[in-house]
Amino acid sequence: MNIYSRLFWGAVLGLISLVITISTASAELLERNFILDSDNGQSFEALLQQAQDLASQAIEQEFANNPETIEVSITVLGEHQGQIVPLLRSQVTRVQWQRDSRIYRWTRYFANNSKVLLGFNNRPAPSKPPAYLEMPRRSRLDGDPGFRDD
Repeated sequence: MNIYSRLFWGAVLGLISLVITISTASAELLERNFILDSDNGQSFEALLQQAQDLASQAIEQEFANNPETIEVSITVLGEHQGQIVPLLRSQVTRVQWQRDSRIYRWTRYFANNSKVLLGFNNRPAPSKPPAYLEMPRRSRLDGDPGFRDD
């Protein structure tokens, strides 16, 4: 009978531990996603700055409004001409944020890929090469000892 009692209490304690772990884990990490819509006149750099400001404000607000939140994860997506791609992702704990609230310290940026995918770097190719590339063919060969101008 002693062994059944131990198995029973072991199962009960294991179940309680599992329930506590699940409820604690769900309260620890808070995830939020935002989409920024860029107007046609806005530059990519301005959109990225807006995303950074939004993430910083959201993190500050989540920690201020929810004292039981231990960690916040913010993903900011950008929308431009029908395309939606991630701009940045910030993940920070309350302790880290209290120590240093500079958003770039806790942020992963997807700027290079996002800029291309959103179509911000679709610039027309230059019509003529830069002046430093233009060199007459004759001037390059005049100093060559094997050059003959017959």
